[in-house]
Amino acid sequence: PQIIQNVRKWERAQVIQDGTLWGTGLSDPEEAFGLKQGLINNAWLVGAASAVGEAADGNLLKRLIIPTEYAPDGLFEVQLYMHGKPYRVTIDDRLPLYSGAGTDEHATISFEQSEDGSWWPAILEKAFAKMVQNYARTDGGLQFEALRTLTGLPTVAHLPMYFKEQYPEEKIAEIIANAEAKSHIVTAGLLKDHEGLSAGHPYSVRGINKVQVNGEEVTLVRLRNPWAKERYAGPYAPLDPAWTPELKAQVNYAESSKKGGFWMTLTDFSEAFGQLAIAHTEDSWQVSRKEVKLEKPKHSVK
Repeated sequence: PQIIQNVRKWERAQVIQDGTLWGTGLSDPEEAFGLKQGLINNAWLVGAASAVGEAADGNLLKRLIIPTEYAPDGLFEVQLYMHGKPYRVTIDDRLPLYSGAGTDEHATISFEQSEDGSWWPAILEKAFAKMVQNYARTDGGLQFEALRTLTGLPTVAHLPMYFKEQYPEEKIAEIIANAEAKSHIVTAGLLKDHEGLSAGHPYSVRGINKVQVNGEEVTLVRLRNPWAKERYAGPYAPLDPAWTPELKAQVNYAESSKKGGFWMTLTDFSEAFGQLAIAHTEDSWQVSRKEVKLEKPKHSVK
């Protein structure tokens, strides 16, 4: 991106703004909200990391960064995975700042400190940028790639934006329900801006419920929005009058609507979201890896 060419200096995160590595979001779901993306189109990566942070009380995400508290010298080792192979990246906490033409003011091109006071998004983003050579190469990507890079686990991509006829509403509902039952990590990406949500941003998919509304069955998908500058405003949004006490009782509303949580109908979800990514996290799995060298077959075609 052109903006990278305007980087003028690097500054430590704690100098830009005082904070902590994890903030309060992973320990307190009420505060688990407020990612502030920089000027690079890499929401696919850190948005997926937020979904990983929601799993296992944040323990999966915390395993990625060593040490687990903010290092005084700003040095961190980040555990990622490349093609399923563990890949550790050592970085410091200096972040790139740019200045626009005709101004001495500087702003970060990377993720800013989140609303909960955490710097982990910027640390993780920088580690990924180093793994793929630079920040520019994180511009654009797919969520299943992000989940696989962060977890090293088998990850499946469903792309109804390309194969709409293969993903009727019933199929999407089945995929989400099966993933929820096994506590898999699921993200969904928007095709275009929709009811206050931004295209290209991943959102966590937390589950699915069938409810009764005025005597009719409605299927609702439960999601979570980790971003700071948007709120879902469509049908069954948090302030929608449709949320009667009776309806709230059917979905455990108080727990699922904590900061960033929202519901939307399966029909709206199927129309708005063009991709699903599922990381198959299984507590009972033991992972082993072995490197092998494959030689090309020695034959010729006449």
